[in-house]
Amino acid sequence: IDDIQFFAGKDRTQEEFFHTFNALFDGKQQIILTCDRYPREVEGLEPRLKSRLAWGLSVAIEPPDFETRAQIVISTAKERGAAIPEEVAFLLAKKMRSNVRDLEGALNTLT
Repeated sequence: IDDIQFFAGKDRTQEEFFHTFNALFDGKQQIILTCDRYPREVEGLEPRLKSRLAWGLSVAIEPPDFETRAQIVISTAKERGAAIPEEVAFLLAKKMRSNVRDLEGALNTLT
């Protein structure tokens, strides 16, 4: 589930998610969630949900470094059958620092 920070302040959503989480956990299912911060830092998220979310592993995912961004551009272009000069890949990698989605979006405008 993406963006669980948007559950904050939504009592019915949190109630349903609490029961869904418990059912999946009891069934030994893997649960993968995303949030723009650690769940314990989300104001308006019920303490019992914060507790449940603390049972798992929280990992910060940082934006890719320059070399990785350049390689993503080159690899994605190759997969699409497009030839991107290395200088263009480096320029995109330099300009597009925030995330891979924006990087691929910029590549879409070129190919």
